[in-house]
Amino acid sequence: MYDTLISGKQNALRTLARYQFSTWMDDIWDRSMYMKDTIDYWEGWQDLCFTIASDIEIDKRMKKNKAMIENGSHEAITLLNERFYRYFD
Repeated sequence: MYDTLISGKQNALRTLARYQFSTWMDDIWDRSMYMKDTIDYWEGWQDLCFTIASDIEIDKRMKKNKAMIENGSHEAITLLNERFYRYFD
């Protein structure tokens, strides 16, 4: 999946739609996942999660966007749900 995403030869939404399993990309936003000592995708994964969470918390714009994504009111969620559904065939 990573190679497909960085190649730029296919729409990222279409690429992501093909993968129906949970990956570290899902867990990186879920504090309950990276707080567990049992999950360790690679060395430094948990440190990366804590760094991202910390950076989001100190940046007003990112913190606001995160809250909007979590409650489903962010524009990106609307766009995905209303316009880009065709990529998830």
